[in-house]
Amino acid sequence: RDPENNQYNTALGYTFLDLKKYAQAAPLFEGALQRDPDYLDLYKDLGYIYMKDCNNDRAVDWFKRALDNQPFYLADTPEEQENLRRELYGLRKEVTKLNTRLDVTTYLSFQSTGRGQSVAPVSPGAPGGGAVPSQAGVEVAYTPPKLGFRDERILQVFGRVLWNVEPRSLKFVEDSYQGGFGLRYKPLKTQNLWLWGERLVAFGDQALDSWLLRLLYSWDYGYDLRLGEKWWNYSYAYGDVAYFTKTPG
Repeated sequence: RDPENNQYNTALGYTFLDLKKYAQAAPLFEGALQRDPDYLDLYKDLGYIYMKDCNNDRAVDWFKRALDNQPFYLADTPEEQENLRRELYGLRKEVTKLNTRLDVTTYLSFQSTGRGQSVAPVSPGAPGGGAVPSQAGVEVAYTPPKLGFRDERILQVFGRVLWNVEPRSLKFVEDSYQGGFGLRYKPLKTQNLWLWGERLVAFGDQALDSWLLRLLYSWDYGYDLRLGEKWWNYSYAYGDVAYFTKTPG
């Protein structure tokens, strides 16, 4: 009888949200906020609705509005204040994730023994290095707008240069410079699984000129930053399967 009643609209909107009908839920929430901007939870919920609907620009806009409402959130007890701080930190992370277009990764390891070369470490924050024997590298990855980030599914274009470092020193091995450029894709929302295709270009005499196909997966528990805590335990597992099309092994 009263289609503009906010309690009715928000209840119906959450019903659509449970059914994953994001296009129907968003106008109901936006209409409710136009009539009464004090429905503070709807700002955050609209951000997640548009992120799931792959409308990243609108998602960022609503997340920022939710952050701007910080003075109006009720947090009287220390526990409520801590929960609010964590929630706002989470919203800032979402904005950063949606806005990030360029990632730059660098790494350098030191080998204390003289027993040959080892596989370079992989940066936990991005799937760099690893399959090509290397102890140092620089990588630049670009995430295209809209197509690059679709509700935690990520597509990146990347280029990198790798090289070995002499054991028990930080001297670069000039013949080992290895270039590469390619695509990688994270097809699942909840699992950190990457499909990787790369054209390897030999810059040094000891480098490879081949195609590299990779499958990478990692799992972690408690790895993320915890506000207000100086140290904590976490678990991290990583797996990497690689195939060189023009090189045995």
